[in-house]
Amino acid sequence: MGEAIMNGADLLSEEERQRTRIVLCGNGDLDARIRERAAGNPAIVHGGWRSRPELVALMDVASAGILPYPNSRDFLVTFPNKVGEYLTAGLPILTGNTGAVRDLLEPRGLWLPYSAGSPASFVSALRDLAGRKDLAAMRARAKAVAKEEFDPGAIYPAFADWLEQVGSKERGVS
Repeated sequence: MGEAIMNGADLLSEEERQRTRIVLCGNGDLDARIRERAAGNPAIVHGGWRSRPELVALMDVASAGILPYPNSRDFLVTFPNKVGEYLTAGLPILTGNTGAVRDLLEPRGLWLPYSAGSPASFVSALRDLAGRKDLAAMRARAKAVAKEEFDPGAIYPAFADWLEQVGSKERGVS
């Protein structure tokens, strides 16, 4: 899926390549490929492995987070960790993921969709993002969703209540 992002970057005009930065962090199986592609396209930045403070600094200046995962069964029914990280940083999410991720983001105006695996669709979504005038409002909504859905202080008590309810039902207590 990362190939679609890098191939999409190749579809950008020269002017767009000069003003766009797609920072790809980590050191997974695409590491060498990202490094190679970054050498030939200024829009692609090989971030490599970054510490938490470095990632926070990058997200502070980003317009959106990219979630390039496939629409496989496991990604359709769960939230990858990046969803909570991006929302906590106040970022809307560029993704081809449907399912649980779309169900969370779309009604809140934080889902910036593209067709998974499609470079042309990714670039179209990236161009739409560049023209948005509501990024500040999106950032505020993203942070609110993170607090509501991913903040341990909010979700742990609700989870504990749910466990008590399940335990009570199993013991026949109402």
